[in-house]
Amino acid sequence: MITSVLVANRGEIARRVFRTCRALGLGCVAVYSDADAAAPHVHEADAAVRLPGNSPAETYLRGSLIIEAALRAGADAIHPGYGFLSENADFAREVIAAGLTWIGPSPEAIDQMGSKIAAKELMAAAGVPVLSEVDNVTAADLPVLIKASAGGGGRGMRIVRALDDLPGELEAARSEAVSAFGDPTVFCEPYLETGRHIEVQIMADQHGEIWPVGERECSIQRRHQKVIEEAPSPLVERTPGMRARLFAAARAAASAISYTGAGTVEFLADEQGRFYFLEMNTRLQVEHPVTECTTGADLVRLQILIAQGAHLRTIAPPTAAFPAPGIGQGDPLDSTLPQGSDSSGSRAAQSRTGVSAAASASAIAAEGAPNSTLPQGADSSESDAARSQTDLSTTASAPGIRQGDPLGSTLPQGSDSSGQLASDASGASSSTTTIPQGEPLISMLPQGSDNFGLSPVRGHAIEVRLYAEDPAQDWRPQSGVVHRLAVPGVTSEFTVPGEPGLRLDSGVQDGSAVSVFYDPMLAKVISFAPTRDEAALGLAGALARAEIHGLTTNRDLLVRVLRHPEFLAGNTDTAFLDRHGLAVLAEPLADKDAEAVSALAAALADAAARRSMDVPSGWRNVPSQPQRKVYSTASGDVEVTYRHTRAGLVADGYSDLRLLSAEPDAVVLELAGVRRAFRVSVYPDVVCVDSPLGPVTLTPVPRFTDPSSQAAPGSLLAPMPGTVVRVAVSAGDQVEQGQPLLWLEAMKMEHKITAPAAGTLSSLPVAAGQQVDLGAVLAVVTPLE
Repeated sequence: MITSVLVANRGEIARRVFRTCRALGLGCVAVYSDADAAAPHVHEADAAVRLPGNSPAETYLRGSLIIEAALRAGADAIHPGYGFLSENADFAREVIAAGLTWIGPSPEAIDQMGSKIAAKELMAAAGVPVLSEVDNVTAADLPVLIKASAGGGGRGMRIVRALDDLPGELEAARSEAVSAFGDPTVFCEPYLETGRHIEVQIMADQHGEIWPVGERECSIQRRHQKVIEEAPSPLVERTPGMRARLFAAARAAASAISYTGAGTVEFLADEQGRFYFLEMNTRLQVEHPVTECTTGADLVRLQILIAQGAHLRTIAPPTAAFPAPGIGQGDPLDSTLPQGSDSSGSRAAQSRTGVSAAASASAIAAEGAPNSTLPQGADSSESDAARSQTDLSTTASAPGIRQGDPLGSTLPQGSDSSGQLASDASGASSSTTTIPQGEPLISMLPQGSDNFGLSPVRGHAIEVRLYAEDPAQDWRPQSGVVHRLAVPGVTSEFTVPGEPGLRLDSGVQDGSAVSVFYDPMLAKVISFAPTRDEAALGLAGALARAEIHGLTTNRDLLVRVLRHPEFLAGNTDTAFLDRHGLAVLAEPLADKDAEAVSALAAALADAAARRSMDVPSGWRNVPSQPQRKVYSTASGDVEVTYRHTRAGLVADGYSDLRLLSAEPDAVVLELAGVRRAFRVSVYPDVVCVDSPLGPVTLTPVPRFTDPSSQAAPGSLLAPMPGTVVRVAVSAGDQVEQGQPLLWLEAMKMEHKITAPAAGTLSSLPVAAGQQVDLGAVLAVVTPLE
């Protein structure tokens, strides 16, 4: 019996697991690096153990230190979260060997999915469709995607569209793979330009039962990393039969490796509903909240209970109504099948009932899928003929299919070999059909719910990942202090919502420091609503009104994507950001006019703050004299000039302006007859103004500058603190505009530094392996005359 859980992680996932542990009456133990000493997850734990150092290699990746911490703090179980050691089979073995409960799949299952190359071979053997690898890339194969075999999270991946780029991209992928995973192995596969990322959440207990728990779509990505996720998938919703085939493939994948716990089977799909195995993540996913919203299931709760040996059928989530239990892997005979499901997997026909059918792997893949390994005899047709028949209010009994059953398992009567019901004109069922010998087997697919065990999907949920990064600067990650993070309308934090609303899972709080050592994600904001449009537009509105101060984030891009007509139409794919123009999508919500009036509001608030201060003796202020302030904004400098007269406020550039009120933190202006309120927040380095016109960050420009602080012309400055990992040139070299000079690693990603112009590399003060601070000079290029 588990009594106390150590979470071998940090940030929002540690806080998320703690929330469920407390609900179950379990103790919570945190671990933390020196950089995370003041992090929220540390203060929220019952006990916390320091891991000396800052980098992941020194801290969260040192399994021996984490196990020692668990034993010292009296924890009897370890939850790995995601990332770090969550998919490290050796760590799982060490946890178990130490006498602790591992809240995750078996080390053997992790090993089997740890290599993408080996995993694809295993899945192909199990009848799951896969993309074929490309061994010797030719022009006809382009474009191809280079992937790290041990990788994930978008690292170690490169798209190659020209053969000349292949050697360089291979080197870059291998280097990033070694840095992130310690394994340089990479492989190539065809790249689908407009593919859609669909994944199936599964839960499997230690007694052979496997439940698909809904699908998610995660097609909006940058750098092969997910940015927006949702459940259910718009593509699956409009493609008859796709959900059933996805779920069958996911169950086949999990069954092939005797999986237990929470896992995610990821697929790449095309617009016709054909899909191909990508990988299986043997852990909880970042995007798990959208599944929790739409099913009512606490997935962390299920993980913990399964780790204690519980049967899935006995641990129904308290907020979800369960149908009758489905037939699971290993069910020997005569299980009762829930009714009321449309065999296409669509939610549209839940008022009809049917009889469950066992599905062979031949029902998984669509017919005619290119570049894939398909089970023989695959038939993509899924007739609706039987579903038009009279309502069947009976239960059916049929033998379950067990993992390892070699031959000829019997399908329930009324089923054809594709897993679909068949009937004659009178509605009578047809004769028994058997699965051919040698056909890969999957477990029974119970009906009555799209989730084969969980309650029918309810509403729609969309999650966005709020990152400290600048999309307009090649997604450059940011470090610094989060002065304020407040999202209006949040109804729950880290918990499964009982009704529509906003959920916030955040790893930071006001005043938190974002370091260069870890992923720059600040929070996940999840909208749960009756319809997809309501979820998207409600989330966009909340993000637009949120107060996010201190760091540049991807908030504006998220809002523009959520409001984009093509996104609202469900026309999303992995090329969405590129196709619709990153420059347009990353445009600030506040235009130049909004920046100007926000700067005026900031200047008026500053004047109000000075008036509220005690005025030193001998100091004179003449309000009627013009007041001038200059602020730097995202689009350039803004100069504000105003004065107060007997007739009221007069500001350059505005002919119809009234000042209604001015306080140090709030200004109300009426411009051209329209009244607007501006919230002004002043920090040591910036001024943040929030209004209906959009959020604006202003940096006061001093009247006088220090000449010694100016860098030499042609200097390339470090955009963030980090480590120089490779240098491609030497001082004195002639370089071309755009030529790569060096690579800087920060926040788990490599960032290429290129020459701003053709010229001579007159200075190169850094070397590989060197740590650099923000603003440090990396190189100086003297342009050609």
